[in-house]
Amino acid sequence: MPGSTQRGGWREQRPALSRGTPVNQRRWSAWLPRLSSLVDEQPVQDVLDEVQQLLLERSTWVTYEDGARGGASGRGANKPPAPFSSAGWERLQTLLEVEKALVSALGHHCEDVRDRAVVLLSVLYDGHPLQLAGDALPVAVTCVGEPVTVCIPFASEADREAFQPQRAVLRLFRPWPNKNKNGYTREVLSKQATNSLQLGGSRPPRSPSSDGPQQRKPSLATETGPNATSTSPSREQTAQDWTNAEEEAEQELPVGTHALWAACHGHWQSYPISVQGESILVHLGSFEQPGFYDWYIARASDGVASPLVIAHPVVYADVPGMDFRRLRGRFIVQPRGARAHRLYEIPVDQVGARWDATTGALLSRGSFDAVQELLPRLAASGITGIYVSGCLERRLDEHEPTPHTVVDRAMPATILGGVHKFRRMCAEARRHQLATIVDCLDRVSLARAHRRYRRIGYVRIVDAKRQVPALPHPGTDCHEVQWEDTALLNYRRLESWYSLIEDISQMATEHGAGGVRLDNAQCVPCVLAPDVTELARIDNDGIAHYDDEEKAFGDVVLANVEGGYWRTDAAIDGYPNPLLLKLTREMWHWNPSFLVLGESHFHRERNLIVSGLIPHTLRVATILAGISGKSLRRDGSVRALGENKHPTVDFIARLYRNDAHAIPSGAIMVGGTCSDTSPYPSVLYGRRAWTAVDMLCFLPDIPLLLLGEEDGRAYRINMASVSREVDPDTNLELEVPKSPRLGGHGLPRGSSVASGMSMLHLQQTSMGDVRRLKRSGSRETGLARLSSTNLLGRNTTNRRADSGSMSGAAAAMVRSRSTEDMLKLSIRSVSAEDIRQLDLAEEDIRREIGPQEGYDIRQIRGHYEHRLRLRASYEALREGHMVALVVREQAKYQVLAFARFTRQQIVLLFINVRGGHDGAPFAVPVDTIVDLRPLAEALVAAAFRNGCTYFGPWDRIIELRDCFTGAREPSRYAFEEFLFRRLQITLKPLETRILELCPSSEAAESSTDLHQQTVQRLDEDDEMLLDARANWLAGYLARHCYDLKAFARALGFLQGLLAPGKQQLTEARARHLMCVCLQRTALLAGEQEYPPHGFRAVSGERLLAYLMVLSSCGIDALRTVARRILSGNRMGPIVLFSPELGRFSSIGGLGTMVDELSKGLADLGLDVYVISPAYTFNRRGETRYLERDGIRWTRNIDVRIGNVGVATLGIFEGIENSVRLIFFENHSYFPRVYQDLGSQARMMEMLVLANRGVLEICCHKQLRPSLLVTNDWMGGLVPAYGRLGYFGGYFDDTCFFHIVHNLGDAAYEGRLYPSPAEAGFEAIHQLPRDIVIDPTWNRVVVNPSRAAFKCAHSWGTVSPSYLEELLTNHPLRPVMRLCRAPFGTSNGIRVQDRLALLRRVASSHEEAKSVLQSKYFGVTDPGIPVFAFVGRLTSQKGVHLILSATDALMNLAGPSKCQILIGGMANRADPYGADCARRCNELKQRYRGYFSADPDNFFHDGPLVNLGADFCLMPSLFEPGGIVQQEFFVVGTPVIAYRTGGLKDTVIEWDPVELTGSGFVFHEYTMDDFLAACKRALRVYAKPDEYQLLRESTREFVIDVAQVAEAWSREFHRVKNIIPCRDDVLALDLEAVASELSSAVKDGVCVPAVPVDIDWPDASASSVSVKGSFDGWSREWPLRRDSGKANAWERTFWLPPGTYEIKYRVDGEWLVHPHKPVTNTSGLLNNLLEVPRQTP
Repeated sequence: MPGSTQRGGWREQRPALSRGTPVNQRRWSAWLPRLSSLVDEQPVQDVLDEVQQLLLERSTWVTYEDGARGGASGRGANKPPAPFSSAGWERLQTLLEVEKALVSALGHHCEDVRDRAVVLLSVLYDGHPLQLAGDALPVAVTCVGEPVTVCIPFASEADREAFQPQRAVLRLFRPWPNKNKNGYTREVLSKQATNSLQLGGSRPPRSPSSDGPQQRKPSLATETGPNATSTSPSREQTAQDWTNAEEEAEQELPVGTHALWAACHGHWQSYPISVQGESILVHLGSFEQPGFYDWYIARASDGVASPLVIAHPVVYADVPGMDFRRLRGRFIVQPRGARAHRLYEIPVDQVGARWDATTGALLSRGSFDAVQELLPRLAASGITGIYVSGCLERRLDEHEPTPHTVVDRAMPATILGGVHKFRRMCAEARRHQLATIVDCLDRVSLARAHRRYRRIGYVRIVDAKRQVPALPHPGTDCHEVQWEDTALLNYRRLESWYSLIEDISQMATEHGAGGVRLDNAQCVPCVLAPDVTELARIDNDGIAHYDDEEKAFGDVVLANVEGGYWRTDAAIDGYPNPLLLKLTREMWHWNPSFLVLGESHFHRERNLIVSGLIPHTLRVATILAGISGKSLRRDGSVRALGENKHPTVDFIARLYRNDAHAIPSGAIMVGGTCSDTSPYPSVLYGRRAWTAVDMLCFLPDIPLLLLGEEDGRAYRINMASVSREVDPDTNLELEVPKSPRLGGHGLPRGSSVASGMSMLHLQQTSMGDVRRLKRSGSRETGLARLSSTNLLGRNTTNRRADSGSMSGAAAAMVRSRSTEDMLKLSIRSVSAEDIRQLDLAEEDIRREIGPQEGYDIRQIRGHYEHRLRLRASYEALREGHMVALVVREQAKYQVLAFARFTRQQIVLLFINVRGGHDGAPFAVPVDTIVDLRPLAEALVAAAFRNGCTYFGPWDRIIELRDCFTGAREPSRYAFEEFLFRRLQITLKPLETRILELCPSSEAAESSTDLHQQTVQRLDEDDEMLLDARANWLAGYLARHCYDLKAFARALGFLQGLLAPGKQQLTEARARHLMCVCLQRTALLAGEQEYPPHGFRAVSGERLLAYLMVLSSCGIDALRTVARRILSGNRMGPIVLFSPELGRFSSIGGLGTMVDELSKGLADLGLDVYVISPAYTFNRRGETRYLERDGIRWTRNIDVRIGNVGVATLGIFEGIENSVRLIFFENHSYFPRVYQDLGSQARMMEMLVLANRGVLEICCHKQLRPSLLVTNDWMGGLVPAYGRLGYFGGYFDDTCFFHIVHNLGDAAYEGRLYPSPAEAGFEAIHQLPRDIVIDPTWNRVVVNPSRAAFKCAHSWGTVSPSYLEELLTNHPLRPVMRLCRAPFGTSNGIRVQDRLALLRRVASSHEEAKSVLQSKYFGVTDPGIPVFAFVGRLTSQKGVHLILSATDALMNLAGPSKCQILIGGMANRADPYGADCARRCNELKQRYRGYFSADPDNFFHDGPLVNLGADFCLMPSLFEPGGIVQQEFFVVGTPVIAYRTGGLKDTVIEWDPVELTGSGFVFHEYTMDDFLAACKRALRVYAKPDEYQLLRESTREFVIDVAQVAEAWSREFHRVKNIIPCRDDVLALDLEAVASELSSAVKDGVCVPAVPVDIDWPDASASSVSVKGSFDGWSREWPLRRDSGKANAWERTFWLPPGTYEIKYRVDGEWLVHPHKPVTNTSGLLNNLLEVPRQTP
């Protein structure tokens, strides 16, 4: 051991370290045989157990600023030893041995081993064991100098009160700032290194003890093996260098170990905690060094092993190990100013390259000198960094070497000028304050690579033909392409990791690079799956062919089969990539401004971000090219897209909305318009090239320009091919990630892939029998890269590689890029004809774009310069957050709207990506409405996260300024008003507009302009005002309802602004607008999507209580306005007409929904009637079925059917659950539900009879509905007859509302097709022709649904998403849009009734599952997942997807398979149903005990399946609302569903970070996407603790009918402009408001009042209210039952002295009090009420 050796002995060991192996290999020699285990994973797990124990022992090396650590006290007591002291050397060897073992295990064939290796490597590099606590740390990204705040919300008010901040601290982990003997810290040395570079130095300075010439730093990746040349210094030199080393400070460590050493000897710094509002808040200030800063909440006296445990949102406190999920986290701090960079890519070979025009021969290529000449111009144009691509050393034995084959990653290319000129170029770049970014590849040249790579070792493959080991495996990304003439290093050998880091470090420290871009970073380190069969080969003599080291390091691999980090659940769960984590830590250790970029594909941006990289992606460019009809493939080649595959600009909005959830907050990425192998934007986008520049400069990604693109060029020699051939494989839906969010969590509570360790008990436990399913997730499918045949030629069709599989078949899809292919992407000699064709093609593109119409691509440079200047001048565009705004309806497919904001600045951006070249509809300006509420939500979230206010207070006055012209719009808004408005914007074709929100110092309450404009907007909006905050007046009122006097003053202020003389409003209009403000204020109390922040919304009952008190006690002006508002502000009868109803006639969801809705509305105290046909036969074939429910005949009425004559309806009436039921009967027209009557004319007669009959019934009963609600097509004519004068003025005060339940196809619209002789059935329906017939359609179609949309006051549907689908895609959308504010809300079920039914089935999920398995499968095993479908076997329900996926699903579930139950009946007369039945029977025979279906019989066990299934399957093609998912939600069964209609709103993808969700969603209607969702479900099911969390979360998503009824009630009240109210709640609020009266009197808004008791003596009454002259007879006041007094009903009123008349309403009847004085006024009897003056 080093500690026991003589001083000279351990000094002698130092050179061995520089060769890459720990000197003392006592552990390694014992570990190696076990790590070489190929089949049995247990020996490897045993090694990892030992490694974990070493890491836990290592955790005691860290220190605590407050001295909280195992007996030691203070930082001085825990000062780490110098690394080359005896103790330090021992520690360093331990770290290196551990690292070597873990890197080897990272490539093991067993995923459990790889998972654990990833976690333990993270722990090694972190320096602490926080990530052993069960999941990865949540990550946020910031930059040096940016303020950082930790904000943790409380779960409840009780938690906030129980939390004691003085007993807790936040601990932040910082790497140890090691000092050298002169007292310089690592940070100081880093600054010296930077200064050295700026002065032209080649590397960071050595420690002060180092003398003599600077040499290359010690390395772990230098020569090893029998032929290695020893670099050991002489004994004399060693003695000179290391005299008294134990007492000396740290000497320079080998490259790659600095950050490792610093992290392992870091310290925990404590910060005090404060509680602000509803959250824990800790301000950390700003970080001065880039790096990884981890934190956790701990008890004030505890160390890392005991995080504070409190209840927390979405986390259950009784589950160990999960309570502190949000009490830990990580800040990744990028270099200062990283967000503000503007980068420029320079392919060095291309700069100034010249060709002989006559021969095409290359005369000269670019050089570092040529690049240097560009630097002043680039700096002047605002560029801050250059990416010098192709700068690494290449082969010198070729005439035209390609830059894609690198021989030395640590040396600049000799052919471009060599080391000296590269250093000079970097020095010049630094002088112009430009960062120089260089390439780095994970592969090297096969033929001419530097010798050190050979000595490290390549991975090899077995020649499939000759069955012998072949040459090293070519470099590959394992998905699409491998590069011939390259070799892949073995990244299971630690030396390869250190080699990569050393090469990058040398380019930075010795040659001056300021950053690196990793090629194919999404696959680094490229660890291929080991060829277990070959490695286990035994020779004829019985001895293993391969030794232990070759097996442990996996020297022989399967071709192109990805393994390592990228094939682990740990990667999915958000753990960082170990190699990239190590790389960034090391580079930032030496150079705090060093940028680490990484090329990113396959949706792996998150993995790169959490590893410290800045991803470089072309996501936006690919989508924008697709909009232009081009398929931009990863290799840079371009194909045409099929017409049906063109994406829309909404793809980009979806992309960034996904980023908001899927990637860490504050993440930085780099984007560009094209790649170094693709054509320029003019080819990719045509006229949209200008739009591409706008997106490049205004989206949040760091812009990266390519040399020549700003000059408007189209083609160049070194690019991939362009073809007009249609690409059959590209699907740009894949550019928008749809996989589950890659959270930092998702493992079982209290356990981890590391060891099953609980954070509360840091003791080692073995993996035991933990076995997890194979990785699942989205298909990371990309485009294969093929060889180009010529510059502008065509390629053969390629096939896409399935990256989700590790099979040999998938690996075979990878295409080889030969040396010739790579040469065609390089600067090279060509033919003269090629040059001529290039020039011609360039001119053709220019003419095609259209310079004669103002689109001269050669003039685009000015556009680039202007947009870059604009980005530089606006902080929000440089560094601001981004939020995608919602573009309404059809325009969302051509308009991209988003906002960028910082604390002081907000800009809005609108981009129209369509123009006249896309077709005539796009040649005119587009008017659109943009919803700004996502910006409001983002500002609140950012303010909450950072503990500060963004932009300003809610009532700050703002104006809009055009950022291009500087012109200010005349409109002025309050800040909150603007955010909640729907902004109307007009965009010309291909126009971009940027609007800045400019604040004003003027106060909102005194701004005359704001007052006038906001009243005008209120008048214009009227019913379109859906949220009180969308108008400053309504918002002002909403914020001042906290007590009576504040409300009174706000109401007076509102009255003053709406005064008829002031705003040219009539008195009636002013009253109406005031009612709008009050009504929308009341609706805020139930707002769920964007709840109020900064104030408490009050209920409608409280508002009415205020008004009622003011109507009697307010000062004159307030009393008058309150009485006017209260007059008529009460909802009258609501009548619903439905073609089917509940148990009487339901055959689908419509009847059930109307039945439940009517009962729910009645429960809210509303007067509800339901009218429905009484069919001759119900669904069971029964007649006279109404009688058994007490529904009796009351009368007959006659209804005229046009010129056909009169038909008689028999009327039946009854009451059920306070709902008045009315049925009408006519056996001829209503035999059965939706009965086909034999002819279209007869169906028209039935419609007229039903619709006119509903209105006739109301007239006969003297029923004047406040609201008449029709449902689906059968009630479509009711609004037309009611509003067009067919019943005189009887229904003038009735509001007609139409509910759409399903408009899936023509049949659901109720279309009728008259013959030419029947015209349009005008003689039957007698309605105006355009009401029911669209004149623009090709044939005459009578459409009752059209009549409903044209004549109803408003309409709604059964889910918000279905509403959007109808407005966007449905043929009736032109008439649908006549309504300014349609409504959508999801359906629900009666939760308590359903639970009671389920309790009768089984007591628990486990019991129900056992019964289900026994009954339907005959195999009972709680470990087998059960998937169940319940419903009709029809094409709408998508049963074919389940049947097609069954084989694959059985394989995914592993040896135990899974069980699939199809619970439904097929209609064999339907070809689809017959086919499903046949396939069900086949699968039932094939998978006995695992597949069950009985398609020929009705399924009766729905409740058992709801409770017993593990997952519900709902692959419906369309589903407007859906009830089935709610029946599963109520017991916590998650649902796997297609993202459509109501399923989109209710089935929410499980989020393992937030622990919320109700299932798994697939976005493409394909078997592959359906299977991907099932994979994610199986992955969660394999983790019992997480699966239980999913079930708990799913229960929270069930919607009760009471919630549905409340939502519809709110909408009905909005349409009628009535404040919603429940009398029982109003009674309580009246008492509360009365207690505030004295304060209001003192404030001068109310007059003195006297308490008066008003009572009613009859205790048998069920409801009593009183009305009187004291408030102008404006409102009924409910009395309160008091059984403890003689008077059963009473209330104390506060009234001014005087004499009043009152009258009582008892159970709906107006009565006078028998014991009080009575007056007779005009024949009306009222009671007299005397209110005396109160005596002092």
